[in-house]
Amino acid sequence: GEQKRTIQGFSKEITALSFVADTVRLIAGGGDNVIKVINADSGGNERSLGGSPDFLYAAAASADGKTIIGGGQDGVLRVWEGTK
Repeated sequence: GEQKRTIQGFSKEITALSFVADTVRLIAGGGDNVIKVINADSGGNERSLGGSPDFLYAAAASADGKTIIGGGQDGVLRVWEGTK
């Protein structure tokens, strides 16, 4: 298929990417130490979830999108309130 859009706004590499439930939202995390909730249709950043001092290598959302979890180089799992 054809590329639909380019989404920018990350200062370092992206190491984790996942859609949030059955929505157009996705979560992305990586070298800039935050997980971003992004609207895939518009390409806009809806939220930035911080708190990690190091790279994030994994990001996932619960089936209903109400919980987001990320893990990274510091060996800690962080849990955030997700989308509503």
